[in-house]
Amino acid sequence: MNSRFFYYDVSESIGKVDVTTNPSTPISANGNVGDGKVFGLYLNASIRLSFLDLPQAVVTAALNFEDATIFDPLIGKERTVIPFDRGGFRLGYRQDIPSQNLSFGINYQDAFGDVGGTGGNRVRYDIDNVVFFGTGKLRPELKLFVEKLGYGNFTYRAEVNNAEDQIRCLERKRYNGYLRDGNLRETEKPCSTTGVQFVFKVRANF
Repeated sequence: MNSRFFYYDVSESIGKVDVTTNPSTPISANGNVGDGKVFGLYLNASIRLSFLDLPQAVVTAALNFEDATIFDPLIGKERTVIPFDRGGFRLGYRQDIPSQNLSFGINYQDAFGDVGGTGGNRVRYDIDNVVFFGTGKLRPELKLFVEKLGYGNFTYRAEVNNAEDQIRCLERKRYNGYLRDGNLRETEKPCSTTGVQFVFKVRANF
């Protein structure tokens, strides 16, 4: 088991600043927006299941917790700091069968939070719109694999990625005039998926 804790003082973070010359058409540009704080805690662990008479089986787990805030004068309130998220988790299982030169396993990961509000993972503000990202560094995904050392001393591996066919969404809100005035014009909710992916790999050391 291992862990890592970090704390950053953020100074003069880069974000959008108001460079409007005509109040009827708000315009922003990249600039320094202010100071903030970032906290993070990463926990990783693995255990071999010898106590269950499965000495070749290993379970791995990881938890990431992050919190990052900065006061943004463009919107007049605190916001999160990209690329820091709310965090997420990973779980994995691997089973080796040495007598058959065979291994198989499963891995799953997901993020904390959802689309929208302060519970979302990533929020990007501009002068007249805001984008809520549903995920951050850890996107929901289920992976399965099986591999075998076989003919010609090659390792043959079959994988199924995105086995649950997860759909990834975000939410964008556009406003008439300044975002801070709250005059909502439209809400856009695009979603996408890569679909289930089947992969076959062959590798060897030379």
